[in-house]
Amino acid sequence: MKKILLLMSLVALPFVFTSCGDDNDGEGFVGKALSDPTLKAAADEYWGIVKGSNPGLGYDEVQLKITEDGFVEVRTVGSAESVQTRGLKAVANVETIEVFEATKDGENTYVLKGKGSFTVNPGTNKLTLNLGEGLVGDFVAEVIKSNLPLNDLSNKVFRTWNIIQTNIAVKGGDLKDTYSKNFQNANARNLEFIANDIDRNVSNVNMLENLGERATSIKDVTLSRTGSIIIRYENGLIDAGGIQGISDKGNNTGDVYVYWPNEFYSNEYLSGDLGVTATIESNCLRLAFTSEVEAEGVSKPYDVTVEFTMEWAN
Repeated sequence: MKKILLLMSLVALPFVFTSCGDDNDGEGFVGKALSDPTLKAAADEYWGIVKGSNPGLGYDEVQLKITEDGFVEVRTVGSAESVQTRGLKAVANVETIEVFEATKDGENTYVLKGKGSFTVNPGTNKLTLNLGEGLVGDFVAEVIKSNLPLNDLSNKVFRTWNIIQTNIAVKGGDLKDTYSKNFQNANARNLEFIANDIDRNVSNVNMLENLGERATSIKDVTLSRTGSIIIRYENGLIDAGGIQGISDKGNNTGDVYVYWPNEFYSNEYLSGDLGVTATIESNCLRLAFTSEVEAEGVSKPYDVTVEFTMEWAN
């Protein structure tokens, strides 16, 4: 049986967003007031550099997305060194995503903390970059409009969130033990702390081992109008996927479909469609899911339920 990567890293996992109140421990939350995100006005389109527009680019593909809450996502695709696989040599395209704090410097220039800057030249298809690593100069860029709607739901959902509470339960299958606990504040974001606690109380789950390099704290979670969902960890790791759609049914609820499309910036546990249903109440966003899990050391799948309550990061 393949190993599992729990919490943010399960295959084809349904996520459900519910209100901030009615927690397992009876304590509710009221999140920060949801004012307009910092870069909202520019966040419904992004720029893709046309391949071959600069011979010295060094990448097969480059995209820049404003994630509207004071961040810019820089996505690059390039060729890695050849690797030996089952006696055959293969060259893989390596996709990298970086997320930088961003500020506007003038009408069309964005400064990325620790990286450089880029300027959108209005009325032309030119993008001026000063990001280093070959990304310096004027490039031909394609402007790509987001297909996600502008409505009350999207204005509230598309921003960067901090986890303030985590409820987790492990039960079923042939596990001898059951587990249910609520974590708050720093412990709610610390996957290493949670995994160690589960391993002390439930035999055969081996949560810490299965988390691997994700046994660290989640820094934040960003949902962007440009169609990205980004999970940033304190150790610099990033998991990223795409939001396929969002709908408003007239009562401030809707459906958000998430897809983790590429093995190079996700992993085997973050591949496939994730169905998401969202509701925001008391300015909080709660993300909850239940999944049947197969793991080494157990003959029957068991159930894991994880619920994140999140507050606007700004």
